[in-house]
Amino acid sequence: ENVGVPCLPQVLAASGARRASVLTQLGDVEHALLSRRLVCALLCSVPRDPAIRYKKAFKVPMVIVHPFDWKGVPMDLLELLRERPYVAHTFLTVREELQVESDIPPPAAQFDQLVGTRAGVVAGLGWALLPSYAVKKQLRDGELKLWRGEVPERFEEFNLWWVPTRVKRGVALQILAEFAARA
Repeated sequence: ENVGVPCLPQVLAASGARRASVLTQLGDVEHALLSRRLVCALLCSVPRDPAIRYKKAFKVPMVIVHPFDWKGVPMDLLELLRERPYVAHTFLTVREELQVESDIPPPAAQFDQLVGTRAGVVAGLGWALLPSYAVKKQLRDGELKLWRGEVPERFEEFNLWWVPTRVKRGVALQILAEFAARA
């Protein structure tokens, strides 16, 4: 929503396509690319099929955010984990991402979309670990606050996937530049 959608006019122009679909829960992306359902894909993994090319697009820092009105937020990560509820994204395991060895309670809520995770924090369900692009507007508008404690540096890395018989390398690199400029 914050990276891909603003780039659509340039992606359409570069690819020569007349329309676009933004799919966030597609399933088998490799099959969709090879069967011509997709022109390109922006993912946090690499393709298995050698017919699909990919190039690192950009990396985005992960941040911990909490509801704006929380008072007395612990500055120690383990205290935060044990004393305050958190909201989790299905694919971002807090223990693994934050390199926490000890047991932590389960999340107060869990979502399969970043927008749901972010909405849970805004609603006051707890804090969350999210990519910075997903909360930029909410931080700017004062709906969320950035947690100021010390946290291991984490990034979400995106790759652009395409099939060379459908998208020429120069076009893919042009699309890549558009995405990177918006990240």
